[in-house]
Amino acid sequence: MAEFQVRVSSEAIYYFEELKKYYTRDSKVDITRSQILTRAFEETKVITNWTSIINDTETISLEYLEYQKGYGTNVKVQISEEVEKGIRELKILLPNFTATRSVTIGVAVKFMLKGAIILNKTGKITTDKNLSTIEAIEELKQNLQDIVAPINYNMLENILDSFKNNILLIK
Repeated sequence: MAEFQVRVSSEAIYYFEELKKYYTRDSKVDITRSQILTRAFEETKVITNWTSIINDTETISLEYLEYQKGYGTNVKVQISEEVEKGIRELKILLPNFTATRSVTIGVAVKFMLKGAIILNKTGKITTDKNLSTIEAIEELKQNLQDIVAPINYNMLENILDSFKNNILLIK
């Protein structure tokens, strides 16, 4: 896990909140911005042409968005190196779909979150709830590895693997 820090706009913060509502609508489990960013990254991997996402003004209503004064909000999250690398690659790719020479990482994050919302709202993405649960357990294992003493981690890993297998059996 890598610490990832980015300055994002009020619009991106709004997208974080919208995705949080969408991802938690069927459960009472609260999710972090790290999990939202990771899930949005996974969902938007399928997008090859970002023009429709960037130019979309109808799918997501920004009517209630309150713009914050200043230069944005810093977001600090723990994400995998794969997700961080993917966001940086998206930053390089996005100028091909905009009228700009470059975009910031914050803009790349904003469009990625916007893309995830549009894909979910339009039904163009289907998520396997068991798969997302398994991914959440794997992410938990990774996070706990950093804070649990090595002697206790093996026992904890066995407990989590057993839990994961029980979930798969329920399916």
